[in-house]
Amino acid sequence: MNSEKQSSAITTSRILVTGGAGFIGSHLTDYLLAQGAEVIVIDNLSTGNISNLNSDANFIEADLNTHNLDHLLNKIDFVFFM
Repeated sequence: MNSEKQSSAITTSRILVTGGAGFIGSHLTDYLLAQGAEVIVIDNLSTGNISNLNSDANFIEADLNTHNLDHLLNKIDFVFFM
């Protein structure tokens, strides 16, 4: 896939980033938002910090081990697990 097609795919996507309040996840979230994606961050804040979150991302404080995400996953194009 060339970079123009990749950029287009990101721009029109809904992307879920788990661990988005951590160092790597927050930088990935910033990048995806800058590309025009709609980003949803899920983090239980056990090691991440809420101050790392980009205010343009939709944030769900939850633990993936205990939270049912079925209602959310059918609306997502890509998932990044951190």
